[in-house]
Amino acid sequence: MRRLRRVLAGCLLAGAIVPSTAPAASPEGTVVRAINKIRVAHGLGPLKRSRSLHQSSSRYARFLMVRNVFAHRSRIAVASRFEWAGENLELHWGWRPRPRYTVSRWMGSPGHRAVILSDEWRWVGVGSSRGRFNANTATIWVAHFGKL
Repeated sequence: MRRLRRVLAGCLLAGAIVPSTAPAASPEGTVVRAINKIRVAHGLGPLKRSRSLHQSSSRYARFLMVRNVFAHRSRIAVASRFEWAGENLELHWGWRPRPRYTVSRWMGSPGHRAVILSDEWRWVGVGSSRGRFNANTATIWVAHFGKL
């Protein structure tokens, strides 16, 4: 046990000495930041990131890709702690994630824009899936919005 503590202490010390580079921003994080920038520009508060909404949106993006279907369901499957939930979907061809393009497409659609600019939401989670869709390479984005 004493040896294990020394090894762990050495690892911790080595980690403190060796500078680490910051991880690259995820495409999903870029989408959240872009949404919040738009909301603030329109006089709304930024949305907080929700791990459970991120998980539900990621799960649904994979579901759509695997099932080769692109549609909203009548019920958005999010954590039960959310009283209300909203959803934006986007599909584009190609392997690159294109997060800013995705947000600009949502802002160009009246329905999706209304979801982003609703003052009801307080939380957001974004997920994506890349793969084969209708025999083409595609990226599917899902954003889940929530209100407790």
